[in-house]
Amino acid sequence: MGRGSTAKGHVAMKFSCPYSEDEIVTRARSWVGKPVARATWRQGETCIHLASFSYGWSDLVPNNWLAWSMDDLAKLSGWKIVERKPKRGDFGIFEIHGKEHLGIFTGDDTFVHAGNVTFVEAKSDRFMRYFKGVLTWQ
Repeated sequence: MGRGSTAKGHVAMKFSCPYSEDEIVTRARSWVGKPVARATWRQGETCIHLASFSYGWSDLVPNNWLAWSMDDLAKLSGWKIVERKPKRGDFGIFEIHGKEHLGIFTGDDTFVHAGNVTFVEAKSDRFMRYFKGVLTWQ
């Protein structure tokens, strides 16, 4: 699959999130405690799957998503990465030691993300030094 196509082979398209801020947060929190699987030999859910589920854009995640940057995924969906203070329901992008990581901000300086073993809702303050911006369709 080449750049500019979706996981189903469709051409890049504009995509709007069908959920409200509260629905996004509720969907993200429903993953807390669910196991994380990052190993290439054990396919499973990671931070991109959490974000995809929370925002309702799973059909846009390419099968080979590990080879894609968030900038490329943003272009594919018609969204953009903006540098601003995150708010409740925002899709945050972090760059930690050269790897991108995603989380959904839930308010009160917390966010849901893929922890070491499970998805967790954690204080975001220790991650903010790695904060790259939020992905938005607005």
